Formats: sequence, structure tokens, C-alpha cells
Amino acid sequence: ASVRGHIHRYEAGVRQDNFAFSRGANYLALAVSDGVGNAKASHLGSAFASRTVVESESLLRDIVSARHPADVSLRDIATLLRSVATDAGVEGGDVSTTLTAAVILDNQSQAGETSVVLAQIGDSPAYRLSRGEWIELSCPALQSRPGDLIDNSVNPLPGHFMASVWVETFHPGETLVLVS
Repeated sequence: ASVRGHIHRYEAGVRQDNFAFSRGANYLALAVSDGVGNAKASHLGSAFASRTVVESESLLRDIVSARHPADVSLRDIATLLRSVATDAGVEGGDVSTTLTAAVILDNQSQAGETSVVLAQIGDSPAYRLSRGEWIELSCPALQSRPGDLIDNSVNPLPGHFMASVWVETFHPGETLVLVS
């Protein structure tokens, strides 16, 4: 679901986050985007980014083919977002948005496990709900170690277009949750 937050409702602002999904022959693709709050047309960027990634067979193929912690270029979405900005009469940064996509593969193992390939730009998190516990999912290559400084900066589209990609295995009874 996607709703305007309390402050956006109070200020009569637009909903800056968006989601989309599509079903293919052997997968379900989901995406969540969250427009960057200080970007004046970020709602346009979030709607476009989430819809575009789930509708692009070639982008989904690129994401799935990574199959281990890696980076995948979503330069095409960044380029198209700049066109969206131009059409709206704003700068490219004004449509800035995060993007988290999940491709759930129809390849259940005999144990009922399901593979999910995740791609992330920015800070819209993904969670595993397992036995009542919420577990935040993140790319193993980006996980911090004890003592590391935590970087809370957001590197959104279209300025950044390299998505971190990794695979998670879900067991029966576990739930994937994408949020903004």
C-alpha cells in the first residue's frame, strides 16, 4: 500500500513514495521508490522509477543475472528520469528517488525455499518477517562491521545509478516486505 504520511496530509503535499509490480512467466517483480523529500518533483521520479523497473524485461534480466553481491547499472532509468524532469520543466535532481526492487523467482526447492533477488539504490529498506521478528535485509558487500562509522547519506537516482544486488533465500512462512 502507498499512502501520504501525516505531515504530507497536514501540509496537503503529494505522496512521494510509490510501488509497482508485474508478473512474468517465471517471476514476480516488485518495486518500491521513495522520492527524496527536498526534491520538488520527487513524486514524479518515484512513480516513474518503480513502474519502469518492473516493466523492463531487460533490466530485470540484468538484476537476476548478477545472482551474488554485485552492482548492476540502472543507467537507463537514470537517463529516462532526466527526460521526465525535462518534460516537467525541472532539473534532474528534482526527480530524485530511491529504488528497491525484488524479483521473486518461481524456483521453489523441495524444501519450499524461494530465491529472491534484491536490487537497491538509496535507503528504502527490505525486510524479512520470520517468526514475528523483523529482519532488515541488506547487501552483504555493504554491511558495516563493529566500529565502522555509519553513513546515513542517501544516493538516489538519477544522480546515482549503480544498484547493489544480492540474493536472499526465503523459507516457508517467511514474508518479504519492501518499505519506503
